[in-house]
Amino acid sequence: MEGLLWRVLPLLALLSSLLLYSYFSGFKTSHNDCSLLPYSHYWIRSKRIVTPEGVIAGAVEVKGRNITSVVKEEDWQGISKGERVLDYGEAVVMPECGPWIKTGGLGDDVPSEDGLQATIEKSKKVLAMQRELLNQITARRKLVSSIRNSTTVFAEDESSVGEKDKPFSSPEVDSTSDVSDRNGSVPSLEEQSKNIFSSDRRASNASSEASGSEPATINWIRDIDEAVHEEKFEFPSHGTPSPGRYEPPTEDATSSDSVKTDILPPFVSSIPEISIPKDEKEEEDSKEATTQLGADNGDSDTMVEDGKPSPLAGTNVMNVILVAAECAPWIKTGGLGDVAGSLPKALARRGHQVMVVVPRHGNYAEPQETGIRKSYRVDGQDIEVTYFQAYIDGVDFVFIDAHVFRHLENNIYGGNQLDILKRMVLFCKAAVEVPWHVPCGGVCYGDGNLVFIANDWHTALLPVYLKAHYRDNSLMKFTRSVLVIHNIAHQGRGPVDDFFRVDLPEHYMDLFKLYDPVGGEHFNIFAAGLKTADRIVTIKAAEKNIYVDVGFWGGLVPDNAYNSSALEALLQAGVLGLKSFMCPSGIDDFPMTDASHIKEGLSVLAKYRRPLLVHAEVQLDSISMPDLDGDDPRSYYTYLKSRPPLMEEGAIRELLTVSKDTRPGGRSEGAHLHVVHLSDASSSLELIEEAKRNGESVTVETCPHYLAFSAEDIQDGDTRFKCAPPIRDAANKEKLWEALMAGKIDMLSSDHSPTVPELKLLRDGNFLRAWGGISSLQFVLPVTWTYGRKYGLTLEQMAHWWSKRPAELAGQRLKGAIVTGNYADIVVWDPDTEFYLDDNYPVFIKHPTISAYMGRRLAGKVLATFLTGNLVYEEGKHAPAACGATILAK
Repeated sequence: MEGLLWRVLPLLALLSSLLLYSYFSGFKTSHNDCSLLPYSHYWIRSKRIVTPEGVIAGAVEVKGRNITSVVKEEDWQGISKGERVLDYGEAVVMPECGPWIKTGGLGDDVPSEDGLQATIEKSKKVLAMQRELLNQITARRKLVSSIRNSTTVFAEDESSVGEKDKPFSSPEVDSTSDVSDRNGSVPSLEEQSKNIFSSDRRASNASSEASGSEPATINWIRDIDEAVHEEKFEFPSHGTPSPGRYEPPTEDATSSDSVKTDILPPFVSSIPEISIPKDEKEEEDSKEATTQLGADNGDSDTMVEDGKPSPLAGTNVMNVILVAAECAPWIKTGGLGDVAGSLPKALARRGHQVMVVVPRHGNYAEPQETGIRKSYRVDGQDIEVTYFQAYIDGVDFVFIDAHVFRHLENNIYGGNQLDILKRMVLFCKAAVEVPWHVPCGGVCYGDGNLVFIANDWHTALLPVYLKAHYRDNSLMKFTRSVLVIHNIAHQGRGPVDDFFRVDLPEHYMDLFKLYDPVGGEHFNIFAAGLKTADRIVTIKAAEKNIYVDVGFWGGLVPDNAYNSSALEALLQAGVLGLKSFMCPSGIDDFPMTDASHIKEGLSVLAKYRRPLLVHAEVQLDSISMPDLDGDDPRSYYTYLKSRPPLMEEGAIRELLTVSKDTRPGGRSEGAHLHVVHLSDASSSLELIEEAKRNGESVTVETCPHYLAFSAEDIQDGDTRFKCAPPIRDAANKEKLWEALMAGKIDMLSSDHSPTVPELKLLRDGNFLRAWGGISSLQFVLPVTWTYGRKYGLTLEQMAHWWSKRPAELAGQRLKGAIVTGNYADIVVWDPDTEFYLDDNYPVFIKHPTISAYMGRRLAGKVLATFLTGNLVYEEGKHAPAACGATILAK
């Protein structure tokens, strides 16, 4: 068991930034469950809205997840009929105080306002391009005047459509081929792979089946939509991708009659369209889910063509091919089979063109042989595959048949390691070429606007093949891949020499290497898939448990500091940066680092332009624990003595010996050092100021408890106040406020460290043994405001310290400020309302007795909280479901 654990741990580290979504309740809970509002388009109005330009009176328009406009009161022309306004009067409307990240800073990679605006403008251009593309498709239909014999094949003539206007499908498309070759008979497979066309059943699919839905996958779909339409999926401006297949014209270009299915190739015409019956419960859930979908899209701009509403996917219609080792109802060993059987149908109902590709393990009744055969070389042997196809509930199901897949119905993952590897190599090679060779619905899927969804290690080779054999050779260059992780325990492991069995260029070998403490360096298919897929999606573990957006830091420890591959695996998996301790962390699995480890970590981080967060305290021999034997462990001054300011100063001196590498032209230019939760306001802060003046990329933060409490006020035995570094004296607190107000401290963070009462040792009151850390996430706003008012704290400074700067460090360009295009992460609060924290105050989910803030009178009551447009909290009421999401670096 221990050996298995060590084999799983390295890949767990590779995926430390990924919380797992659930497919039973959807990737994200529906808008109605996540929000206290029944609508997704509304205005937030206030006389105090904190924007980057200052505090304004005006209104913020929210549509879906985003802020769509911010207007001053004098420029606000009122609202259209039916729009909703949430008027908060004198309350402050501010960007949410970054609970999605524990600590923050600023690196060289911070986007400027101009850069942000450019990103927004680019997104608008892409959307406009997609709309224009659909208009072009409509126009092209009218250019085709006839369809002959039994084939629905058409092309675009150079005289009617310019080269630059053609939808992109296969890179080999030949726009000048003779039209006569395309009429009268079914074209060759090579010719079919060069065109994008479809039958009537595809075009009508979205509208005819929109009334049905899979409630278990409704919100999965939204995340798949997002996965294939994020920035990295945008299409370059020099070419226009295929919008997917579209309805062919009829004999009469002005007629609205559909093309009859009898013009399809014979093998397609003979495939029955199967409708899987639903029970009554499913029907009810389907109606509810359809209503939710309608609500989601009711406020969006939709295109209407020939009097028909556009599909639910709007302009973002994709060709989607889900590739999996199993698919219900034909073969199922676990949740993967359920996902492969249900998700594609729900995607199809949104208007996407969807295909599922699975191995053919048995003689299934529904799929029919297409007559298409291809050979692929696997470990020096040519293996022939045959493609079978079925069309069920709006989805194409393609089964890949070969002798290596047969007779495995009862053990589809059976056989020795080498046999399994060969099967998966063959399956992935054949699957990636399905859109070229299998004419589903009478045609092939175009590869211009196509996304493959690979599932688990069995298909993790597909993203690698897509890149190595196709995109690296200018083929399928608009095609993208998503890797979905269902089970991390199985990774496709083997000896390093197994790389030579997967038929890839030698320079791809490093992608497959992964180190674990038991087996050492080994071949790992999952690792390579994670590094090459355009997007990673995971499943299950965080179902309904994420209440705020959450980002993660990877751990820099001695074991990985000199292993650049291990660090890059973390960064490629999406961690926002790395974190290290320069003193014992209190957790055996997270050992401390020194300057040499940090130096190596910075060199890797420079490539990704991400930060290293450092807990800056070093252990000093002169104050080792034996020297405290005679001191009272219940005395706070005993604990304070155990961690003097010299520990912080010594760590920062050591840290700054390597921070010079972050200077322009330095070895680690592009990396960034951020000192977390600074407590010492004297020598430590002066050293950081000197490093900044020398051009080193360094920032520092402090925390609310250092600004609110002082050592003189902490009673002996009151271990609620134990944290590291410790809360120091009142004079130090004053200096921290002075430095913060002067801009010498860059930002604030909660250093949220929750625990259970037993670990705080409240009865013993032993400061030396009690858990260190203060749970303060819910109090950061009122605590900062309460104790900062006497120093002249402004609302703009609050937003800067708590929202803008942490978002910049984390690389979250769409968070941290109330500007058009950003996510609608907003907090509404009343700075004038005071409240007393006691057992009756409804703010604690659990363990109020261990909060250091109990018994305090605070100012600044939170009235409402919006998370990506969802009203998740309003005056004591919480949304019925959690709707937070994981944040991954790109």
